[in-house]
Amino acid sequence: MKKSMVGWMTALGLMAAMVSFAASACDRPIAVGATQVSASGAYPGSPPANVVDGNTGTFWNAGGFPVQWIQIDLGAVRPVCSLRLTALQSPAGTATHTVLIGDNAQSLTPLRTVSKVFADFQVDVVPIAANTRFIRIRTDSGPSWVAWREIQVFSAQSARANNADLRYYGYFGDGGIDHQPDPTPTVSDPRPYNVTAAVAAHSNLAWTRVWQVDNKIAQLNALGRADTKLVVDMYDIFFDPNTPYATAWVNAGMDALLDRHGARMAAIVIMDEPDVHADQELIGFDQKLDFLKQRIAARGRAIPVFIDYSYLAFTTNRWPGFARADWVGFNCYPQQHGSSGPFRYDQCNANGSGGHHRISGYLNAIIAKTTAAQRVAMFPQAFYMVPAGTQATINTVVSADAKDFMNAAYDNMLLLAENEQKVIALFNFYHQSLNTPTESWVGAEWLTDTQSTRNIRGKLQSIGACLTGRATCAARKLRPTNAGASAGASSVGFAFDDNPGTAWQAGGFAAQTLWYEFPRGVGIGRIRLTPSQYPACATTVHEIWGGAGGSADLSKMAVYAGNTCDNQAFEIADLWRNNDIRRLEIRTLSSPSWVSWREVEVYR
Repeated sequence: MKKSMVGWMTALGLMAAMVSFAASACDRPIAVGATQVSASGAYPGSPPANVVDGNTGTFWNAGGFPVQWIQIDLGAVRPVCSLRLTALQSPAGTATHTVLIGDNAQSLTPLRTVSKVFADFQVDVVPIAANTRFIRIRTDSGPSWVAWREIQVFSAQSARANNADLRYYGYFGDGGIDHQPDPTPTVSDPRPYNVTAAVAAHSNLAWTRVWQVDNKIAQLNALGRADTKLVVDMYDIFFDPNTPYATAWVNAGMDALLDRHGARMAAIVIMDEPDVHADQELIGFDQKLDFLKQRIAARGRAIPVFIDYSYLAFTTNRWPGFARADWVGFNCYPQQHGSSGPFRYDQCNANGSGGHHRISGYLNAIIAKTTAAQRVAMFPQAFYMVPAGTQATINTVVSADAKDFMNAAYDNMLLLAENEQKVIALFNFYHQSLNTPTESWVGAEWLTDTQSTRNIRGKLQSIGACLTGRATCAARKLRPTNAGASAGASSVGFAFDDNPGTAWQAGGFAAQTLWYEFPRGVGIGRIRLTPSQYPACATTVHEIWGGAGGSADLSKMAVYAGNTCDNQAFEIADLWRNNDIRRLEIRTLSSPSWVSWREVEVYR
């Protein structure tokens, strides 16, 4: 039987391209599952999936001479910077190959054709520098049957969201009450100031009152952010107790405002959390929304009307104006002051009245109410509530535990937003601090820390820069919203508490299983595991299983067999399946120690 593998790279042009990619850190593997690989043919026992199993001892063999091809489907358009190819060719010789890419497998475009002498097990890197979903390697000529041992795909940045519609990122109320910046920012500001300058570099949405639209656009333009759009709060137009709204619209020149700046408006709101307002104030609410939509259409604009509700709407079933809104959202408030017991980062109203409710459940409920055209906005926690009237100080109010909670809560909200196609925007609440007799919180601008997981301000900046396309996306941790184990379930939370000083303990020898569940099917790039074991170092065997269904419907994603040591992390990045994972299981098959994990971290 003959096996052919071929080389890549023309001499000078491709070498130059490789140098340029080295500068951009083209070193982040894109995990490809077995079902994502197809080919023109396969010799029995050497299927296409073998090129992504992480094992150079297995291979794909086409079972024939050129022309043959093998193709990888990344599942979505991804930024690809290079391919790493491990050859299987006997005898060595010159062959010709073409790399084709594209978003549609039926209409791929040739990227380059190359010829080179290859030998068995030779590894070469091919620069790609393209956004693509499909990558096909076509062998046009060669001395023997076409085959490959391994094909790896790399990106210079981690994967963006599965949700391509998540396009807006900003801060609730960043325009303040009158566009004035804070002359002396403190952790206990007495009023909402204009903080747009502090967040403009990593956001593409600004929330402003209707009277300040001209000033806000001028400010954004001066900051070099002409691409940033506005959420315009028109409460003063529609709820002036002394002037009918149609008259107030004319008096304020709202038609002219839409003509002047409508293209910069991402959405318009007329009332925050209308479900908690008195019935008297909501008289004519639907008619006001209809009027607004008519005026927007009359000026030739297509600006969404946005209504955000409180989490109480799910209990009271009060949804004023829902059917007329283009965007809907809900304020979650996952953690307030005075917490006792474990933090519930995955719940709204986590220690307030009305019981505990999962954020994912709320999101499912509001999505179930929407029409096909409606979109959802989410409000991740970017502040820490303190008792009303408290003179908020960082050291005495916001503990390390509170920051740990906020970090986890944000991961959870982001996981939901990035994997739900209905979500179009994230509005952080809130950037600045506020201290009034009725409401007080410590805002994101003061929530910093030398420990990266507790530096909330830095986290919001990096995520915003990623989602708005202004910076490379960092690897993202995926928080489970449910977890369990074959034994020792009461301690399972220690496996994802960001603290290697604690551990999940099965209380017994292998075989044991730790499992995570996610509220949406997620894409997984790598898994980082930190064992707790005695003897301190020993040979252990683990399998990673995952899938979209229950425990009986999972697929094997990876196998790890090797030496592991207590409190020394190791990573598994070559996953045979990595898309649409709702349940993930870490199965320990062999270990001389009782099975225990200090941390099991899952990354997008």
